[in-house]
Amino acid sequence: MSSGAVTLDHKNGHYQTLTITADTTLSFLNFPTGGAGRIILDITVAPTSTGILTLPSAVIKADNVTGSDGTSDQITIGLGRALFEFISPDSGTTVLMHQLGKQYV
Repeated sequence: MSSGAVTLDHKNGHYQTLTITADTTLSFLNFPTGGAGRIILDITVAPTSTGILTLPSAVIKADNVTGSDGTSDQITIGLGRALFEFISPDSGTTVLMHQLGKQYV
């Protein structure tokens, strides 16, 4: 379980899990140079959390990301479990985000 500031490190693998209990700010580390890198995040929002994630400004969110208004660096994913994929084609300068699934129970 975690909240506050959480770093997703590409060196920790392509599939990572996280349970949040409060508002959480994500950052990224070690996306590969010279090619695309990706991280799938399997996130569970605990009942004590608002489900608010703050993302770095480098993240561009697809229109299928639950809780995104298209302009803010924050998303509200709600309670339960969701899967997100983050892909960077340029060592983390740009990170493309889309949602693979939502509200698994």
